[in-house]
Amino acid sequence: MDAASFDFATAEQRATNREALGIPRDAFVFGRIGQVSIPKWSTDLISAFEVVARSEPKAWLAVCGMPEPMHALAAKLPADIRSRVVELPATDSDVELRRYYSVMDVFAHVSQKGESFGMVICEAMLCGIPVITMSTPLRDNSQIEVVPNGKAGVVVQNLQQLTRAMIDIQRNGPALQGMRNQAREAVLGRFDISVVSRLLVKLATIALASNSSQEMARRLDADPDVVSSAPADLYRDLLHAAGLKVSVSDRVLTPLVNQPISRQAIGFARAVQALLR
Repeated sequence: MDAASFDFATAEQRATNREALGIPRDAFVFGRIGQVSIPKWSTDLISAFEVVARSEPKAWLAVCGMPEPMHALAAKLPADIRSRVVELPATDSDVELRRYYSVMDVFAHVSQKGESFGMVICEAMLCGIPVITMSTPLRDNSQIEVVPNGKAGVVVQNLQQLTRAMIDIQRNGPALQGMRNQAREAVLGRFDISVVSRLLVKLATIALASNSSQEMARRLDADPDVVSSAPADLYRDLLHAAGLKVSVSDRVLTPLVNQPISRQAIGFARAVQALLR
């Protein structure tokens, strides 16, 4: 991540940007930015916001990139709640994206597919915006690694937990502020371009100094800064650390779908399905 383009907004900038979008200064804004792609979104976001907005009159939702099925669902919201959903114009400008993040209090990340990394999550955190994210163990799931649960955001597993987390974070000012204070550092310490570049240089140095692949593997395993393989129970351990239970089906299927041969089979099946349409 190149952190130069994303940083905290001043109180004045937040107020000005909200005013330009018709959002009250004292609103509590949940935000979501994503690709205009159905798998990158989930109708759970609209469903959760409806419940939250009914009990929290200051709750707003700002979205950018929402696909058509989500538009249709949002259009069916009661008029008073629909009026608190702001759709932001699509943009590829970092300056404009920073302005969008500045109006948010919390980034609500919910998608069907999950993330292979999660650039928008990191961008939000670099701007000091905590993230509520939903685990998707069977279709990518890096978001539960990127968001340190309870420190820079909250990891949830289902719609009920998402709704509860949105309400709780709005009502708990000290907890929210603590997450804001830690969000940016959580990205800089692990994903900043300087951190990753140093690690890549180290990997290249080890590779060049090794006389065989076996020797390189031994050197990598011995280096405390290098993780050469992911434990089979990585997702389970991350969810356990977040205080979340792992279902029996997830426990059985997660290792299976994350095997390379399984991913190749799934990709082949989808390609065949596309040809048959």
